[in-house]
Amino acid sequence: MNTIEELDIITRMRGEVMSHKDVTGENLFLAWGYPTVLVLLAEFAALMIWNEDWCAWLWVGIPLIGAALQIYGAGVPGKLTVSGGTFIASGTGSGSQNKGILVEEGNGEGTASIMISGGTVIASGGHDDDTNAGTDAIDVQGTLTIIGGAIVTADGGISTYDNGGGYGISVREGNSAGGSATISGGVLTATGGDQMPAINVDKDLTISGGTTVITATGGAMMEGILAMGNTTITGGTVNSYGGTNGPGFETSSITVSGGKLTAVGGDAPAATDLDGRPGIIGNITVNGGVVTATGGAKDGSGSDGLGVDDNSTISVGTGITFFEGDAANPTTEGTPPTCTKRYVVIK
Repeated sequence: MNTIEELDIITRMRGEVMSHKDVTGENLFLAWGYPTVLVLLAEFAALMIWNEDWCAWLWVGIPLIGAALQIYGAGVPGKLTVSGGTFIASGTGSGSQNKGILVEEGNGEGTASIMISGGTVIASGGHDDDTNAGTDAIDVQGTLTIIGGAIVTADGGISTYDNGGGYGISVREGNSAGGSATISGGVLTATGGDQMPAINVDKDLTISGGTTVITATGGAMMEGILAMGNTTITGGTVNSYGGTNGPGFETSSITVSGGKLTAVGGDAPAATDLDGRPGIIGNITVNGGVVTATGGAKDGSGSDGLGVDDNSTISVGTGITFFEGDAANPTTEGTPPTCTKRYVVIK
């Protein structure tokens, strides 16, 4: 084994990464084992020093301390912080929890967090042998924050037998909190597994920073970026590509006041006569920056996808113009709030 191989083993983390699990199994043994040993040692020492009747009652501390650790431990929020170096995580083995990085907490409240402020993170999802589905590369039930000069690569796991892959990145909402992501600086590249978005955010997505670069490529029929809440972009470069027959970028609403957003819908599958998919699904307001949205190509008798879905509304601020056309880089002004063409540029 050479030095490079040794370093690779040191930096590679096998399976899921969790700051905390429910206090069960081996953790349950520790939660009760340590208090038992420590209290009995304290009782023995007290009897040796004072030899009073009350010393024999110190054992009562065992159930009190053990129960407290079990109850408190089950709700401790997981937390992963990466500020430098190289962090490699790969999902291995079987089971749906076989993810590259998994951070959550026992009660499911959604207060776990991942903070990446520097260094390089390379995560890849695994494969659930029980269901033949792929698993997520990065999964947090809480919040995700990427800032500074971090470099993050997240590739969702691949499925077999068409059972669905894994998210590149999944930011899940809990019972009472979580589900939002903030990206301000750094380079993020994410790829969704089969039939999965590259980046899935249950609630709000905020993107800023002039040096931020995000490239998200969805799996078949899925988005590059899917944000269930509101998306705000004030800076950076965001490229979101839908997989075959998948929208480019989907969100409840999106507000762009700076930076550059490119969203490309997926082409229709061959020999299906289906429509191409929209570049953007979601109400969009542009007050600054540049937005380029392109619908996917049709197949056969289908229709090309629209740059912005026709059920979404388009609003532009002062000094911003909405262009649309049947060819790239359109120069014909469109009429908000509705898109009618495949190619859209708003700037």
